[in-house]
Amino acid sequence: MVASSAPLLLLLTLIHPLLCISAHDFLLPGSSLSVDGELHSPGGTFTCGFQQISPNASTFSIWFSKSTQKTVVWSANPLHPVYSWGSKVEFNSDGGMILKDYSGQTVWTNDVSSSDAQRAQLLDSGNLVVKGKGGITLWQSFDSPTDTLLPTQSFTAAIKLVSTNRLLVPGHFSFHFDDQYLLTLFDDEKDISFIYWPEPRANIWQKHRIPSNSTRNGILDSWGHFHGSDNLTFTAADWGPNISRRLTLDYDGNLRLYSLDMTGNWSVTWMVFPQLCKVRGLCGRNGICVYTPAPACVCAPGYDVIDPSDRSKGCSPRVNISCHGQVEFISLRHTDFLGYDLSVHHSVSVNSCMEICSSDCNCVGFAYWEGLGDCYPKNVLLGGVAISNLFSTGTMYTYRELVLATRKFKDELGRGASELQKNEDDDVKMALGRVIRVLAEQLKSDDSDQSWIADFIDTRLHGQFNNTQARMTMELAVSCLEEDRGRRPTMEYVVQMLVSVDEVNQTVVG
Repeated sequence: MVASSAPLLLLLTLIHPLLCISAHDFLLPGSSLSVDGELHSPGGTFTCGFQQISPNASTFSIWFSKSTQKTVVWSANPLHPVYSWGSKVEFNSDGGMILKDYSGQTVWTNDVSSSDAQRAQLLDSGNLVVKGKGGITLWQSFDSPTDTLLPTQSFTAAIKLVSTNRLLVPGHFSFHFDDQYLLTLFDDEKDISFIYWPEPRANIWQKHRIPSNSTRNGILDSWGHFHGSDNLTFTAADWGPNISRRLTLDYDGNLRLYSLDMTGNWSVTWMVFPQLCKVRGLCGRNGICVYTPAPACVCAPGYDVIDPSDRSKGCSPRVNISCHGQVEFISLRHTDFLGYDLSVHHSVSVNSCMEICSSDCNCVGFAYWEGLGDCYPKNVLLGGVAISNLFSTGTMYTYRELVLATRKFKDELGRGASELQKNEDDDVKMALGRVIRVLAEQLKSDDSDQSWIADFIDTRLHGQFNNTQARMTMELAVSCLEEDRGRRPTMEYVVQMLVSVDEVNQTVVG
């Protein structure tokens, strides 16, 4: 009995390590990975399995094992999450990987069919591969990225990064080669697609790119340097070895290079747009990006935000705009809307530009370059951004529609402040009243000496502010606190004033 049991113990000893390896390092043909199972790269940098995006929904994904947020770098089924129970990935003998939900319905497949399949394995590069005989790669996740490019992952003509939100739902920004063979950022709206980087109005030499019709590729090396066939190059601020990195097209449309620190947190080491409002399309149709000082989206007058939880979806008109009737224009000074010009007219007056737009039923507004007399009627207001020292633009309404759209903004500013004051101490109200009266008198004076402005500015700014911006803000504050509610400004007026503030260099007021 003792002699016969020895071979059995030896057999179990040999089989047990094999089961552990297949459960954690690779899948063999005929095996599967359940919701509670995981694959790990040999060095432990990456994990592959079911990433839970809600209590009952998961995606088959790859993520950084050591990041505190389990940062996902690839997903097989971002648009079709599966139930977080009973779902699994099967690895067939022909090399096919099939994701099935709890009912057995196929949600995703890698479309591989080969008699040479040997195993599926997650590599230290973050690449999930299906290997055949002789180590031949039959399929790899690097060929179908989502929003992230990893070091050593080739960026070819077939590659396209698409922004995703925290639930891994794709957004409307993308990064890929364009028809000029340049690596380009696109905003892909519902029925409109446009380039927002590199600057579309610049020529090829101003873009510092080299078009090539023979090669389209790019690669991010492990040290943090990217080089593309079109001469696009950039380098991480912490350039060097032994750092986990990722190049991600974020949901806000900005392309950023990240580095993982020892605590599992990410830091940005390079980005396309240090100023986020330069991401044209960030605020969607009829939206305008402004600095408050952080980037924020506002709607053009007469429009309402479509989704307060996602302002990139833009704004919709409060009323239908017809082609006939009296036309009124609202001036949004120093505001730019990218592209979609119906025509271009040079050396014309602003009144002539209004007439050109008014006579075209497709025109919803126009851009006008003051001083140059250049007129650009537009059929779409997209990519709005407040920019210093540019041009004025107007949005077209009939007068009747304008009144209905704005409704005079009956929710006046200051109503909330009046309710708050009822509960304030009388001494505080008296002190505030004195400050407002003094400020109002100063604003009315024509004295060229503006040094008094600093007396009303927060000392924590240490004098670093712009006099014009400060004075305009004070005027708005005083008008919003008018005793006569009928004299308080409407929201329409406040929005126009805030959007029209010049973005000038800060000056030091001593």
